[in-house]
Amino acid sequence: MSNVLSDTALTGVTAVYAEPGVGKSVAVALAMLGWAKDNPQCITVLARQDLARLKDFFNVADISFVPRVAELIFPILSDAGVRLQLILDDIFDDELGEDGKMLMNLACAAHRYGQVIVVTQSERIANKVACLNGARTRLAPQQENVSQYRWNEVQARQLLLYLNATEKVKNSSKPRKARWWRWSRAVLQTRVETQLEKAVQKTKAEFREDELLISKALESASLPDGGWKPTDIIEFLLSGKKPVTAIAGMGLYGKALLQHLQLFGSVSSSQARMARTLRSSATRFRSKVV
Repeated sequence: MSNVLSDTALTGVTAVYAEPGVGKSVAVALAMLGWAKDNPQCITVLARQDLARLKDFFNVADISFVPRVAELIFPILSDAGVRLQLILDDIFDDELGEDGKMLMNLACAAHRYGQVIVVTQSERIANKVACLNGARTRLAPQQENVSQYRWNEVQARQLLLYLNATEKVKNSSKPRKARWWRWSRAVLQTRVETQLEKAVQKTKAEFREDELLISKALESASLPDGGWKPTDIIEFLLSGKKPVTAIAGMGLYGKALLQHLQLFGSVSSSQARMARTLRSSATRFRSKVV
């Protein structure tokens, strides 16, 4: 996302995609903060889940007016040395629908002047966006295979570590209620940071003692074709459910069908024994981590 934002040669609409639960929205937010810090002459607007934010930004009474106003705003800002970038996150995840026409109009408005970035979890939708309006729309040249965006074992282990440590801090003793108002923000922040550091060190020691269990939990929480996703790890800790790899380009209905087949499909006795073992391991692990 940082590379796409910083590529000022890109104008019009650029599509990027990654698997659900891998941290797309967090990556978008962090990339925006980094870009804004170093590029004060750039305006970046984030619209998440729906296009209502664009209506507010362009100050129009109806969303249908956005493309027409955008046609005026993009060149005006560009002439003033300001690059406008709109990020549409989690809006086009299954179909372009009626908003596809607006996206085509925004591609025309932004071409040569700024950029509209579509962030989606569907490779199929990203390719549709790329072919929407000729040279004005494209797949990000920085796009890689989705497996490249998964977490590695070191990152997955760190997530387990900090989930454990954070839970320790939450459950630790708190100051008496009457004294909270006396504490300054700096004192409170220092106290929390100290507690967290102690909790992290304690958790590291516990992990070293239970290395076999931690390794088995990480293995069980990994995707069948390799790598980890933070949402899958948390779901495994909560329910013991192993992650599955979605079929590339699969929409919402396809995912629902896959889950149905996994739930009601035939399971061999060896698979059943393995499932019971993993659930047992997850239960023991949750009792230690949580």
